[in-house]
Amino acid sequence: MSITSTGEPGQNNPEPNTNIITSQPPAASASALVVDDNFYNRDIVRIALQSQGFEVTDIEDPVAAVSLLDKRTFDLLVLDLQMPILDGRHVLRHIRPDPSHRAMKIIVLTAHSQMDTLEVQENADYIMYKPIDVLQFAQFAHRIQSARNKRSAKAPDS
Repeated sequence: MSITSTGEPGQNNPEPNTNIITSQPPAASASALVVDDNFYNRDIVRIALQSQGFEVTDIEDPVAAVSLLDKRTFDLLVLDLQMPILDGRHVLRHIRPDPSHRAMKIIVLTAHSQMDTLEVQENADYIMYKPIDVLQFAQFAHRIQSARNKRSAKAPDS
């Protein structure tokens, strides 16, 4: 799978390509946190998620991400496994037991299949292998967002 981008590296592309897929993004906005120490990976994931209506926060530092997750939750977490100081497995171990993150979907990204352990499989909802294709990732994000909206529509009003 190859990485597809909406612009050349180094170009200033402040507006994401919102025509990544032909169907309209769902109306209800969801929040996503992208944690990856590689700028280009974060950028590709951010573009794909924004094209599907997600409000995206992206963080390079996994320690800062854990600190943020201690304060708030997101609808979706996209987490790189191999990062310096604190790897994705440690982030998963820290956040998964927290009841406030139970509804948060977690996509783990890794370039190394040997990092796909039973522990990761038990704590992540999805595992994707790099490099990712921005179009395919956007379509996957669209399905996650659509499923979230269906669950929200079925939930009784409080």
